[in-house]
Amino acid sequence: MKIYEIDEELRKLFEGVTNAMGDVDDVIINRINDLVMEKDAKLLALAKYIKEQKAEVIAMKGAEKDIATRRKRIEKRVESASEYILEVMDNKISDSCISVSKRKSEVVVIDEDTVSGNIEFVNEKVVRTIDKVGLKAAMKGGEHFGGVRLEERYSLQIK
Repeated sequence: MKIYEIDEELRKLFEGVTNAMGDVDDVIINRINDLVMEKDAKLLALAKYIKEQKAEVIAMKGAEKDIATRRKRIEKRVESASEYILEVMDNKISDSCISVSKRKSEVVVIDEDTVSGNIEFVNEKVVRTIDKVGLKAAMKGGEHFGGVRLEERYSLQIK
């Protein structure tokens, strides 16, 4: 039986918990207790599943960090080896598998201190964000804002 089906059956049983004479029906009480225990068992199993999935996510994040560290180390080695080749290579070289050559290019190297005085070439980024903490404090203080409301929510605690 699914959890939502248990709730539906419990509602029906609560409506008929007493018989026509007004006495509590022990069979219905026993069934209610069984359903409550079944529901609790299913919810606990689901909570265990959530806890296992969270542990797997944590393990994946750790692996991602390790992979990113390894990737950065390899990128650094590639960059260093490339700079070395550029430094010592004079002419184009090749064999049957690979060809290596240099190409001249121009790049702008910026010394932050000297360029900051020339406003013409400085782009300014303005990022606007909503201060939710400040809004919450103001609303708790009695202020009202259009399109903003305080909503009470629950968070699941699995330990």
